[in-house]
Amino acid sequence: MADLSRLSFNQITVNSWTLAEALDGCRRQGIAAIGLWRDKVDAAGLCEAAKLVKASGIAVSSLCRGGGFPAPTQQERQKRIEDNLRAIDEAATLGTPVLVLVCGAVAGRDQLDFDTWMRMDMQYIDNWSLGLDWKILLLTIPRVLTGHGAS
Repeated sequence: MADLSRLSFNQITVNSWTLAEALDGCRRQGIAAIGLWRDKVDAAGLCEAAKLVKASGIAVSSLCRGGGFPAPTQQERQKRIEDNLRAIDEAATLGTPVLVLVCGAVAGRDQLDFDTWMRMDMQYIDNWSLGLDWKILLLTIPRVLTGHGAS
């Protein structure tokens, strides 16, 4: 049997599962750690999520995700900062030293509300392919070199 002691399972892989189901799946497969996503923790409730994690014996390797700092107004930026401070507290409650941050913004993303932004990110995850990543990379290079689209 393969040594899975350093493997961490990313919860988004089984996005249709509840937190309890993902933890149970890891336990059944001998996976010692999981990278959790905030929406799943929120769905379970932070206190309940922490109890589920502790009872499962599965370590939390990371909590995904914070960031999203760019904002169209100072008020919205402050809301995002406060959300990231909550994410730090959530990570501590879950016992993980790692909070995954997505700190940059795609052109126009700073003009979207948070829910739309998350839906777009989930659409990317659901439709991910190497070809899509190459397309994004190739479209990004000219913007980086010219500064076009940067605020």
